[in-house]
Amino acid sequence: MKLKIFYDGRQKTEEFDNEITLYDALKQSCVPFSAPCGGKGICLGCKVRAKGQLSKPDSREISCLKDKIDEGYRLACYCFLKGDASVYLGDSNVLFSEVNKPFSDINPLTGKKYCIACVIDIGTTALKCASYKMPECILLDSKTFINPQISFGADVMTRITASENSLSEMKDSVGSVIENFAEMQEQEPFAYIITGNTVMLHILSGLDPKSLGVYPFKPKSLFGKYIGNKYYMPCVSAYIGSDAVASVLASKMLDNRKSIMCDIGTNCEIALWDGKKIYCASSPAGPAFEGASISCGMTAEQGAIISVCGKDDEPIIKTLGNTEPLGICGSGLIDAVHYLLENHFISDSGKMIKAFPKFGNITLEPSDVAEFQLAKSALYTAIMALCDHSGTDINEIEKIYLCGNFGKYINIENAISLGMLPDTDSSKYILCGNTSLEGASMLLLDADNVKKAENIAKSIQPIELSDNKYFQENYLKNLNF
Repeated sequence: MKLKIFYDGRQKTEEFDNEITLYDALKQSCVPFSAPCGGKGICLGCKVRAKGQLSKPDSREISCLKDKIDEGYRLACYCFLKGDASVYLGDSNVLFSEVNKPFSDINPLTGKKYCIACVIDIGTTALKCASYKMPECILLDSKTFINPQISFGADVMTRITASENSLSEMKDSVGSVIENFAEMQEQEPFAYIITGNTVMLHILSGLDPKSLGVYPFKPKSLFGKYIGNKYYMPCVSAYIGSDAVASVLASKMLDNRKSIMCDIGTNCEIALWDGKKIYCASSPAGPAFEGASISCGMTAEQGAIISVCGKDDEPIIKTLGNTEPLGICGSGLIDAVHYLLENHFISDSGKMIKAFPKFGNITLEPSDVAEFQLAKSALYTAIMALCDHSGTDINEIEKIYLCGNFGKYINIENAISLGMLPDTDSSKYILCGNTSLEGASMLLLDADNVKKAENIAKSIQPIELSDNKYFQENYLKNLNF
């Protein structure tokens, strides 16, 4: 059986001897596609367009995809390859693109060499790539892809478990995305800066991450070194990676008297600067903020609901691209839950009071509200735990930097009212966007920033939330709205 795979303007043909799900076929083919629950059939995130000799849609696919079935869409983990077929991923794994952004005149890491250099930020859900023309320091291309490892599971713990049998495959899947991005450039990149959480860097470098998943959570490396022509930024601990270091650097939070940085994602890295020390924790928010554990969830791409407002039974929605809604992303989820609470569809405890309205053609489930409660409590409680540990009153904080693509769009007032963010002056909140990629780029664009990043990594005092008394005592309390 031959399966033709179309993705990123490319075509790849794979052959299989036996009947196999599209999910397993795509995973074995090492192409980037989304399957946040790891093929368990519970997230509906593996929607693809396919045709050919395939199994007939079952009741689960029909109820989930409805009229999309007629357009050729299938759920990869339910659909079986029974003969020759084609699957179209299109450019759906490219989430964001930017080109030709100039930078100031500085001393680049590559010196006076005329070349192309790349910066790679490996997140649990997304993989962000940028290329620069050196030494002029001009951004040539910037793209964000779905991390292909998402087919092994949505969070770092499932990735650690999967790596026991699939480490090489997981390494190659990310490596292929980086190689594909490099091939898009006008010449072969001369050097790379790599950042990401500690688990992602272990997998990309081929190090077994198993020790990161069991006490005492000891990394095999904290990096801060070159591997070939790739410089891996320094990490702090098992769950405070170089992406947190990059975000501290890029946000310039240390320029304030007291400040907080929150890099919001599957794992939320929170740093607190009290004027003397940097305290940092990684909070296991899970993939709800990025749509992966939500029944109708999706990443922030075209068709995603990004905001909700309105009253009674008439919610007003906005989607990326102003198209028909295909699902809901993190910022839209915050607004949707806020709408449900304000209009008395749910109680302060999150319990359903009456049937939820449709958001366009999208419906949230009570389980989605529960997933959001777990995520928002993890973030809020971690912030307050750092305040408690450092002896800092939240009102003493001058600036709170919200980082990551998700942190770029959220409604601050709604997030505060739901107990996701501390109730302090909303003007203190600064939406920063992707500081992890920006911080890594700062290393490439200015050689002095390499030393700055290394000093930040050495200065950060990691706080393990699993041992933190405040976090343990307040996490369940903060589930309520």
